[in-house]
Amino acid sequence: MSMEKITHCLLYHPEIDVKRLHPEMNVNQLLESVNTHHLPTITASPTPIQRNIIAKLVRLNWLIQDLKTNNLMKPFVVRKTNEHFQVINGDTRMQALEFNPHITHVNCVLTTSVEYQDNYEASGWITVNSRDHLANLLQMRVKDLIYDTDWRFELVKWMEFAIPEAANHMHDEKIRYFAFYDWYVNQIISSGGKPPIIDRDWLETPRTWNC
Repeated sequence: MSMEKITHCLLYHPEIDVKRLHPEMNVNQLLESVNTHHLPTITASPTPIQRNIIAKLVRLNWLIQDLKTNNLMKPFVVRKTNEHFQVINGDTRMQALEFNPHITHVNCVLTTSVEYQDNYEASGWITVNSRDHLANLLQMRVKDLIYDTDWRFELVKWMEFAIPEAANHMHDEKIRYFAFYDWYVNQIISSGGKPPIIDRDWLETPRTWNC
């Protein structure tokens, strides 16, 4: 009985220059999306995309401050595109790094085709042999690794690292959305109808969220 041919692989690197990573959406794009499409129609009954985008603001605002004193706990999951690595999981963390230039290198998990495996190994990437091996490389528990597919046969599209230490990192999207919604409505009421400006200064201003 023939075995299915392995076509893809997973690799790990402990220190990749953040300048080589590209998020799906950078901070400027996030702010444009928020101010152009989502704030003008903010409501207690948001669409899924509206809830997702607005909720990002709350977690990003918190994470920008958190990274001034704490390290990143999770690796970035990436795939290669031209000269850069496209971030698959970790967009908000990438956006927070724009405000924390002291963090210059991060650890990454790369999903790619086996035809590139030798080249990556030659440049310092470590091929992941198993789920246990990945957990060992990341110094995590095996049960905390969650992903959507068998990385040996296709590109990983989603991977989560459910470590207990990050359990309080504002992961509930609905709660974050309504924390912002309540704040936003109160700001409009207190200003006599003038909506607040959501920009980089707003993101970098420390705030307390009930999340």
